[in-house]
Amino acid sequence: MVKASAHPASGEALLLAQADQANGFAWALVERADGKLAFKAKVIDFDGLATDWELGSTDVLPLGDWHYVAVSCDKESGAVKLYLDHQEIAANDSTDGQILCGDGGLVSGAVGSFSAVDGLVDEIVFSREILSASQLMEIKRYGFIMMLQ
Repeated sequence: MVKASAHPASGEALLLAQADQANGFAWALVERADGKLAFKAKVIDFDGLATDWELGSTDVLPLGDWHYVAVSCDKESGAVKLYLDHQEIAANDSTDGQILCGDGGLVSGAVGSFSAVDGLVDEIVFSREILSASQLMEIKRYGFIMMLQ
């Protein structure tokens, strides 16, 4: 969940990312200066090289209230979906490579070229499964769920 007070003055504000020593970050969920959300990832191509990939939304993160923001991605196929308040706002069937799993911890705030979110981030959920919009609603209805294998 995200409650933004203002959109970034410039650049991108980091909601959450996984650090990676060689590449800075493996993946990142960001808010752009125009208030639109984006999922950025390092993708390993067929030659083993890491390239930048991004899925951006056309929807603006509303200010002043709590909103559900979610990313569902399949590391192997590269299928990615971005949700705002349980509605799919962007999707891509493939990244033309494998999304990098970083070797570092989870980070948020002013890291690297990203600024901090002007607001709050709460209730972070991870799942080993690709979640649909209806499954995301179940998390909202019944509270915090974390699936581990």
